[in-house]
Amino acid sequence: MPIACRPILATPDIFDLFVPYETRSRILGCLSAYDVAKLDLSLGGLLHNQRDRRRYLNPVRDLLWDLITTKGLIRDGMKLVVFGKDVCTWKDRVNDERYLTRNRNARKKVRLFLVGTFPIMGKSEETLRRMIGFTINGISDELRMFGDRYQLKRIAEDLAVADDRNKPFLMALGAPLDPYSETRSGSWFKVTDVPESTVDLRIYVPTFTDRLWEEVRLPVNQIPRCFGLQLVRSIFAGKTHVRKAYLLETGVQLFEGSVDRRILIRLNIFLIGSLL
Repeated sequence: MPIACRPILATPDIFDLFVPYETRSRILGCLSAYDVAKLDLSLGGLLHNQRDRRRYLNPVRDLLWDLITTKGLIRDGMKLVVFGKDVCTWKDRVNDERYLTRNRNARKKVRLFLVGTFPIMGKSEETLRRMIGFTINGISDELRMFGDRYQLKRIAEDLAVADDRNKPFLMALGAPLDPYSETRSGSWFKVTDVPESTVDLRIYVPTFTDRLWEEVRLPVNQIPRCFGLQLVRSIFAGKTHVRKAYLLETGVQLFEGSVDRRILIRLNIFLIGSLL
């Protein structure tokens, strides 16, 4: 008896999965901007218009999971600054075919350094609570939040006398606090859970002294990754050497213009640049 043949089902093209708007929106919403850019280049025409490109190719999606919360806090005064010699590569690669094809550039890691601040004065208790609790990966550390609230209260009490209404508060951005570690200086914490695997993200975890003096400390061994060889040659970075970008509600803006000397970068005893 002949074996009955099963009908051969046509294999759908992967592009067909993105035709229904809801399906496409859900899938792309789960991907990093860099992954969406590579997928759009491979399939061709995945992003229908400039609105799609602004939404899904926003480089901030490579760093943060919760963009809605981030945009709301930025609107309320929070500032997130990314710096390092890879800033331009990170910002531009979603629109640069050299970084989207299968070669060494596509797999190259970009190391970014992130610092967060918010204004201490003129904000409601609820807004300050939300900013203290803001985390990069959405995982809160209760011990860290308790310590940050205490330090914020101490600095705010001093400001009530000094009347410095523009003083920023350096954020820990959810980095876990080790209760058994006697931290005497600020440090850089590597975030392991970021949306884009090719991003090596470090966030600054300040001490009370850093917050008081508005300084970010930079280890000597991170100089080449932050500034490139230009700083190694010149010792002092200066504002023109610090490549940085602000994370805005609408995306990323490379730093342009003068600085107001808020949040200084310290290398041992040297002040080598400004972030804000």
